[in-house]
Amino acid sequence: MTTFKDSQRKSKSKIHFNLSLQISIFFLFLLSGGGSFGLTDTKVSINQMLSHGTYMLHNGSIIPMDNENKVTYTEAIIVKDKRITFVGDASEAKRREPTAKQIDLNGKTLLPGFIEPHIHPSLAAIILPSKIIAPFDWMLPNGFNAGAQTQKDYINRLTEALAKHKTHEKVFFTWGYHQLWHGKLSKHVLNKIAPNIPLIVIHRSFHEAYLNDKAIEILNLKKSDFIDHPQISWDKGHFYEAGFASIMPMLSTYILEPKSYARGLSLMSQMIRQNGITAIAEPGFANIHFESELKLLNEEMQKKPPYVVYLIPNAAKLEIEHKSRQSALSFIKGITKFNTENIKFLDNHIKLFADGAIYSQAMQVSEGYNNDSQGKWMTPPEYLKRIFRFYWDRNFKIHIHANGDKGIQEVLNMVDDSNQLYPRAEHETTLHHMGYFTDSIAERIRKLGVEASINPFYLWALSEKYTETGLGAARAQNLVPAASLARRNINTSFHSDFAMAPLSPLTLSSTAITRKAYNSTKASQHQRMSRYDALKAITISAARTLNLHEEMGSIEIGKVANFVILDQNPMTVDPKDLPKLRIHGTMFEGIYYSNR
Repeated sequence: MTTFKDSQRKSKSKIHFNLSLQISIFFLFLLSGGGSFGLTDTKVSINQMLSHGTYMLHNGSIIPMDNENKVTYTEAIIVKDKRITFVGDASEAKRREPTAKQIDLNGKTLLPGFIEPHIHPSLAAIILPSKIIAPFDWMLPNGFNAGAQTQKDYINRLTEALAKHKTHEKVFFTWGYHQLWHGKLSKHVLNKIAPNIPLIVIHRSFHEAYLNDKAIEILNLKKSDFIDHPQISWDKGHFYEAGFASIMPMLSTYILEPKSYARGLSLMSQMIRQNGITAIAEPGFANIHFESELKLLNEEMQKKPPYVVYLIPNAAKLEIEHKSRQSALSFIKGITKFNTENIKFLDNHIKLFADGAIYSQAMQVSEGYNNDSQGKWMTPPEYLKRIFRFYWDRNFKIHIHANGDKGIQEVLNMVDDSNQLYPRAEHETTLHHMGYFTDSIAERIRKLGVEASINPFYLWALSEKYTETGLGAARAQNLVPAASLARRNINTSFHSDFAMAPLSPLTLSSTAITRKAYNSTKASQHQRMSRYDALKAITISAARTLNLHEEMGSIEIGKVANFVILDQNPMTVDPKDLPKLRIHGTMFEGIYYSNR
């Protein structure tokens, strides 16, 4: 999956998407005793895919990611069933397990399976089957979606798509609109384009939407129900931040339509596999409706795709659903009862939200914006302080959405105040996204023992446009200053927050290393991350974000055998070419799945 222009599009177009017919489980060698074969030499039948055995992997660039400061290599790994039992010299591996089946990597590179610590399956399920018209190109398993860079392009593309929409009773969803590229929007504009079709335009941020009159009518929305809502403009048909969340119950019938939603999850699974990911997490489950989302996600995961899903409860939403904070807490304390083999709620983790979306220019920035944008709060600060303190005092690991420097500082104040009243030495509170912050804020993050999960892609997608309008050059070209975190040894992971960035860990790493924007503009080169730190951010550091570093994220004895195999070594290729690296396949829990 990608939004890059030609390089990503060309590389990803080579991948076949009918993945169910492409499983090549090279671990199931049919002879009994130390035979040897290459990655592409042997294929076995699909009905053997759940078999396990003892295997030795060697003759490639194996990067364990077990060193904090520098890249190291090992000669061989032994996998027994789902676990790693040996890491070291090939000769010692053969001595220890003389009958292990030998897997010749043929010079390819093996890393721990990539970990995506912040993705929203519900967003993927909604966006992927819908009409995508965004500022940049998207190549997806279900087709190519050309970017629209101007208002004229956007209106033309939307008009063409609506002309093919034959069922006027069915809501038409489109995602990707952004006002800085596509101009101002309102329900009056949408009424002209679609007078007879219920039309919902979801913003690129997925934090806001515009509805025409037909959509308002079919959802049975009444102006009197929203007249005093501060984040709804009824006259424009504009619902944003909490206002957008307030109409989600009415939207759920259409957004959670099982057939379309299942198709979107299936496409998401294909992208996860193509990009070498073996574990994902959703901070803030559920987005719309707990039981419905979990049921639909379970149906996808019952197909046994080669990855595991970790879920972190959405505290504020559950509080609303359960009518009180204490009732929500009781539910969260027992939430692991919903765990399955490949869907697991992380115990004693919780998700909260601070300021608004960076894509909407709604993040809270201390110096404000130089246009008519205004910072927004997803959660009013006084309410956020109370719910933060409630879960802090109960020893939860708190994951919190915070984008702008003002929003981040507000959260850091909460950490500081809470820690003085109820000290917690290793609270591991994690800031998610972190669109803009300063070096002094990074130092405060270090002192307070806070961790970071960031989206480097903001720089690529937004810095040039936000230089023109919104933030100005000084701030826009310093979006997501990752090196400020790395220099202080703050645990830092990368995430896509799909679809806020491509579902491609190597794309995120490339952006953090090169710090180049859409038109190859170099930005704040002093904030470039090292290659190794960027690889840590999608492996072991991502595992630490989820407190799963004892289970995965590096190649060490006892950890689960989740690997990604690349045709080239990411430590030696040009960093700008990382998104082009061919991912040969992944091993998930000791079974190999080929992308050939």
